[in-house]
Amino acid sequence: MNESGGTGLNDGLKFVVNTNGALAVYRDDHAQYYPGNNWSDVGSRGSGVALTFRFSNGNNYSANTASLQVCSTTPVVKTGNTYKTSISGYVNSTLSSDRFFVTLDVSYTHPNNHFIVDYIVRSPRTLTAAGQTVHMYLDHDAMILGCDASYGYISNNSTGHFVGDYRASNCGACPGPGNLTGISKYKNPSSHGFKVKNSFRSYYTGPFSPRNTINSTLELANIYVTNSFKDDGIAVEFTAGPFTQANQTFVRSVAHCYGNDKTEFDNLVINVPAAPAASTPVTIEFTSADFLETEGDHTAQNVKIRVSGGILASDQVCSFLMSGGTAVQNTDYAYVKGFTIPAGNYTTPKDIVHYH
Repeated sequence: MNESGGTGLNDGLKFVVNTNGALAVYRDDHAQYYPGNNWSDVGSRGSGVALTFRFSNGNNYSANTASLQVCSTTPVVKTGNTYKTSISGYVNSTLSSDRFFVTLDVSYTHPNNHFIVDYIVRSPRTLTAAGQTVHMYLDHDAMILGCDASYGYISNNSTGHFVGDYRASNCGACPGPGNLTGISKYKNPSSHGFKVKNSFRSYYTGPFSPRNTINSTLELANIYVTNSFKDDGIAVEFTAGPFTQANQTFVRSVAHCYGNDKTEFDNLVINVPAAPAASTPVTIEFTSADFLETEGDHTAQNVKIRVSGGILASDQVCSFLMSGGTAVQNTDYAYVKGFTIPAGNYTTPKDIVHYH
């Protein structure tokens, strides 16, 4: 997203939404979390913000982690200076046979120093174990603008709860890794962190090794280092639930922040959208048994599907195959096998064009 941005301190952010839910962020021509100055830096620190899940049900807490299994992504849509995309998938409960459906709605407006991710979690149509809570953890390294030396910082007010790190202009020699590949001088000042409406359930900023240590109730340490350059990054935890019924939806909005000043995000307002209504089954069919396209290099305009009968609370991807006739795929034509069906009310049938 914002693929031509992130080239300077005043040029906002560029970031990549990976299919495992991780977010790789770039600023000032540097990959954040990795000491390089090339967009392609994806080393041990280049995977960006990691996303993991755990589950609890009442006083039953499972320490086992679960990962997002992605089923579909939507194309990046740009309106003015705002970019949006979505990732949809599921995560399997570690306490039951239930599968919870997860959508990440990502929105960024250039040249802001932050972007918003709405984490939308929905329980299955048949919930076998009522009362489950989904715990979500975000974790990233602090190699920001060439140095991982920073202080922990927390701000909590009516606009939301910020947990992060900052590095002042007088931080002195960078005690980070000796091989700062591609970096001639680290940049000061800098700040980075996460912000949520109300508060995170738990958090931690500090050295790498204990960052994701949890207690018996799945909470992080709730500490942050403020008096020395010991911080190697941040982890935060927030929840969706408890889910007491089938097709129940919760939304948590989190700002991912990368700025210059310690207090830059203190007054950033976090607004949480209303949870979408539950999805109901839809019927998908081709609008015709045959499609005709003129020969030549162009996007298809006539291949359509018809969606009817229900409501989609979030974008979905439909995959299909076409065959027959004399044209040979990848010789006479090429097409993407599936396309995105936007969220919406399809109780009145709608035709959708496959533009690929």
